[in-house]
Amino acid sequence: MSLDDKLLKKLDIFISSRTHELHNERIEIKNVLTNLDFNTFIFEKDSGSRTESSEEVFSEEVSSCHIYVGIFREEYSEATEKEYRIALESKKEILIYVSDYNITGRHSNLRNLLREFKQKHTIQYFDNSGDLGRKVKKDITDILVRSFLNQKEGRFSTVPTLNDQDTLKHYLQKITPESPDALQNINPVASEIMSVWRKMGYAIHNCVFNSDTADFQATISHWSGKTKVFVRCVNGEITSNDVNYAVKHITEIDAARAFLFTYNRISPAASTLALENNVVIQTQAQFYRSILKPEKYFDKLRNEYDKQEISKYYVPLKCYKKSNVEDEVQFINEQLGDVDSYVLRWLSDRSQKHLALLGDFGSGKTWFSRRFAKICLDKYIEDPDNNKLPIFISLRDYAKSYSIQQLITDLLLNEYNFELQGGYETFVELNNQGKFLLIFDGFDEMAQKVDFNVVTENFKELAKVANLKSKVLLTCRTTYFRYEIESHRILSGKTKTSSTLPTTQAGFEIIQLEELSDEQIVEVMTKRIGDPQKAKGYWEKLRSVYDIPSLAHKPVLIPMLIEIMQDIVDSSSIDASTIYHIYTDRWLGQAHSEGRTYLSNKWQSLFFVIALAWYMLKSQELKIHWKKIPDFINNYYNVDTSEIDYYANDLRTNTFLKRDERGFFEFSHKSMTEFFVAYKFAIELGAAKPAYRRNIPEEETRQKSIQELAASFGAIILNPEIILFLKEMIGQKQFLKDLFNKCKQGSTENLGYLLSNLITLLVVLKEPFDSEDISNANMPSADLQGSTLTNCTFDGGNLSQVIMNNGKFTNSSFNNCNMSQSSLVHANLHEIKAQNANLTNCNGRFSNFSDSVFTTSNLSNSKFQRSKFLGCNLDNVIASSVDFSDSDLTDSSITNAVLDGCNFDNSILTNTTFKNSQLTSCSFYLAETTDTEFTNCNLQNSKLEDLNLPRRKFGAINLTNAILSNSDLSGSRFLKAVLRNCSLVNTNLTKCVCEEVDFTEASLEKATLNEIILRKCNLRDVRLYDIKIDKITIDTDTKTNGVKIDRKTFERLPKDFQNIIIRDNDEYAIWQE
Repeated sequence: MSLDDKLLKKLDIFISSRTHELHNERIEIKNVLTNLDFNTFIFEKDSGSRTESSEEVFSEEVSSCHIYVGIFREEYSEATEKEYRIALESKKEILIYVSDYNITGRHSNLRNLLREFKQKHTIQYFDNSGDLGRKVKKDITDILVRSFLNQKEGRFSTVPTLNDQDTLKHYLQKITPESPDALQNINPVASEIMSVWRKMGYAIHNCVFNSDTADFQATISHWSGKTKVFVRCVNGEITSNDVNYAVKHITEIDAARAFLFTYNRISPAASTLALENNVVIQTQAQFYRSILKPEKYFDKLRNEYDKQEISKYYVPLKCYKKSNVEDEVQFINEQLGDVDSYVLRWLSDRSQKHLALLGDFGSGKTWFSRRFAKICLDKYIEDPDNNKLPIFISLRDYAKSYSIQQLITDLLLNEYNFELQGGYETFVELNNQGKFLLIFDGFDEMAQKVDFNVVTENFKELAKVANLKSKVLLTCRTTYFRYEIESHRILSGKTKTSSTLPTTQAGFEIIQLEELSDEQIVEVMTKRIGDPQKAKGYWEKLRSVYDIPSLAHKPVLIPMLIEIMQDIVDSSSIDASTIYHIYTDRWLGQAHSEGRTYLSNKWQSLFFVIALAWYMLKSQELKIHWKKIPDFINNYYNVDTSEIDYYANDLRTNTFLKRDERGFFEFSHKSMTEFFVAYKFAIELGAAKPAYRRNIPEEETRQKSIQELAASFGAIILNPEIILFLKEMIGQKQFLKDLFNKCKQGSTENLGYLLSNLITLLVVLKEPFDSEDISNANMPSADLQGSTLTNCTFDGGNLSQVIMNNGKFTNSSFNNCNMSQSSLVHANLHEIKAQNANLTNCNGRFSNFSDSVFTTSNLSNSKFQRSKFLGCNLDNVIASSVDFSDSDLTDSSITNAVLDGCNFDNSILTNTTFKNSQLTSCSFYLAETTDTEFTNCNLQNSKLEDLNLPRRKFGAINLTNAILSNSDLSGSRFLKAVLRNCSLVNTNLTKCVCEEVDFTEASLEKATLNEIILRKCNLRDVRLYDIKIDKITIDTDTKTNGVKIDRKTFERLPKDFQNIIIRDNDEYAIWQE
């Protein structure tokens, strides 16, 4: 007899909430649970007409239910609280759900109840009815699983029906076909296998399980009908009995085939019997490999590894970790040793986060990634049951993808030729089960034109596959992030733009590649040259040349160093640009001397390569398909169609390109692209050093027009690597300064990033700026970190996303500027003027803004923790969700301002004036508030716990829903103030004068009201439990309707206060014990 044929004990679930407030949510839960055969009770649907009172009905239903589900939002209901109390006393399973979505004010009684919930239960928060339905279903499933497992171990629930194993199985077998993860702790192999069949498009039904086996049927529809299969998952060894059982069921249910799965144990007899009866019998790893069919990918990974001769030339690298100290700006280095060993330990550590490997350009990140993928592939092929399948993903291709789903789908199906039924959904399920090692190489190459939002959104996309069971290795250039702490925030998923990572995703541990040591450099040279002594001799000569030791730490440069060894030794000065220049110049010269090029001279070949590099960088793809090369040539040269093939062949064979199997051409290293783009800019700016102008016609080296420069030099934001090359190529700084001054005089709206890049470059070149008029300039994303621009005028300019970290900008003017999303960390902005400026989404931590003027500016969503605002004028500012925590705002004026959701925790507000300001939903926890003025402010929903605010004039302040618990307000004066639903628990109100104050629904439990004066106040529904009272003065115009007070407190009140309470209330309703 099946479970469904037995007389089962159904589970009763009571759904409790304020009925009209959460009607849709109640119906959603009822529908979800009724479909799973639960008996659900909601009063408006199930009470009907009865003899008993409504209170008797809900009391009986709660007492007889098995699981209580409470839903809460804003409103309070005494009946709802009673329902909870009954469930608690009856020792029911209790599930509490709370909505914080778009609430305007929560009843004080409900706030107190929620505090109790948090002490006694684990609360779930929900956004909408659908979200609530999913969470309730999951939590009830967890109760069933927990009860099932507890019973097996001899532990029993206080709810008897939850100890009935047949009942538990019945519900779990109903739930499992749609939620296979319900079986994870009962039969994990069944949970995982069933989930994959579902993602492959099969409908799951007729699930039956016990602790050792789980059986189910899977059906899929196709053009010729339906196919049904029988599946058994064994939590242990598959035996002949399992095969016989499967053979029997093939006939009984008319299945096309039977499948038997286990983690890794199959008896020889079972294998033989399965083969004879056409039953598929596999370990989980064998099944997954059979649906992936990854053999072509294996060949591709091996071929690329061999093609690049990584095994021949690779030298083990070392790594370290930057540990963040308390102020989040200072870091200390922790040496980690060999990066190969460290990453292997990370891979085997189940508790470890994902891993981000950072390094400078050419430091060996890609070679390490490819080598590590090859090592892991060999391990997987040897033992697939205990190793992850590595998938190498070059993010250089990501620029043309719109989502991680598009990238993965294109990669697996088109490039790696996986045959994956169910596509991306099946990949996600296998990844969620931890079957893959995902190696994302080149996070910095996902897009060339980036800003902070692009960086965080790119990471947000990648983080979608970085869950708790998967393993993800990500490589990136260190300089891709604007500053150290930014890399830590983004890779941990804690930026405002990308939001905190969901709990299903883990953050990234960050390690960085060390520079090559002298010994490693010699080892690299030995592998390249083949002679250890000769390599050592080379290095002895090279290390004495200026700046070579600082360049040779990059593996990508060492082959160039070897090739141009003599040129370097003969040079009086050397840098990265010079090395690339000598190397490429020699290479192009050799092509011409040997007659291998169609172009007539070397400078034309150089310009040809430069044009291609610029095309790639500007298109954000860093590669070009062979079919597009003719179009590129025609656009650049406008040549006769009969000559295009000659130019195309010249480009493919006589430049610095490599080709992949699909016909895409790219430079041998990204740094080569950046070098040629920097070369282009140096020439077009007319400021290149003589060495870079040699053999180029003079007319080609003259400075281009402003509009021409705007279309090239101003078309992109300079990245750090282009700046690195460019600063060593520039020989005429004054040309750049003159150009900057010329550009800023006219309209700068159509110049793109021209002014931004010019000032960035001038700052890098140490060009002084003082008392400059740079008003109305368009300079978004300029990099001014570490610069000195004092007494300058930036009025009316666009400085959005500018980096000003550690810069000095004292006495400068930023009136009417757009500075949104700028970074001002550790900047000195003392005495600046920033009236009517846009400072939204800025990071101004640890900075000095003292004596500055910010009137009518917008500071919303910015971070100013631990900054100085002493003596600042912030009148009429708009500041939503600004973090001023731990900052010093002494003597500042913030009148007529709108500050919503701001954080002033631990800040110094001595003698600060907030007169006539809106301070809604702000937090002032442990702030220093000596002589702070809040006259006529609106502090609705704000938190002012533990504050010292004696003898203040609050005027017509609005403190609706505010929290002032444990604060000292003694001697203060409230005139026409609004303290509706305000928490004044344990607050000192001694000698306060309250005239025409609205205290409706306020909580004054344990407050001190000695010598308080109450004139024409509204004390409706106020809680006065256990208050400390002496010499209270109250007039007869004060209203006390609905006041809640215990008998002992009432008896301590002055007689006139008692009479007013009795006047406004029925005496029997006064006592609230």
